[in-house]
Amino acid sequence: MVKRIQGFTLIELMVTLAVLAIVLSIAVPGFQKQILNNKSLALGEEFAQALNFARSEAVKTKKRVSICASSDGETCTGNWSDGFIVFEDRATTDTEANITLGAVYKVWPKLSSAGAFSVKRNTTDTSFIRFTSLGTLAPINNETINASLKLTGCTGKAARKISVNLSGFVGVQADDC
Repeated sequence: MVKRIQGFTLIELMVTLAVLAIVLSIAVPGFQKQILNNKSLALGEEFAQALNFARSEAVKTKKRVSICASSDGETCTGNWSDGFIVFEDRATTDTEANITLGAVYKVWPKLSSAGAFSVKRNTTDTSFIRFTSLGTLAPINNETINASLKLTGCTGKAARKISVNLSGFVGVQADDC
């Protein structure tokens, strides 16, 4: 009796590869959108976490603590999308319009190159957010903070709108991309 060798023919392998290519060409764009949406969600949550960290450090240390845009992780320079730092703010009063950089508590590096990130005090762009030693938002002109994070290419409600009210509460809402 002769044993027959079992295996795939070249035609069967080619048909399998063709079907696999078709399935992947349909699935990959959907995965890319999902990845962008997840990145957008993560960026919003990361910034909200940074704000909550700054507020908790202000309460814990009983000092003014601020968060500002920082491209180098040491000074308050650059755009919010370049990264940001949380630091002890040695300003003389809670309402002072300028910051005085003290000890840096934590550094967040550049978030993403494909997104829009804006932080406003009411409708005016701001470069820092200050919390008082009580954990409240520093009353600079009694204005609230609104931040918006949107990644280019995200879909649906994957963007995040973050607000900080005068009591220091950080709120996060879903927003349209």
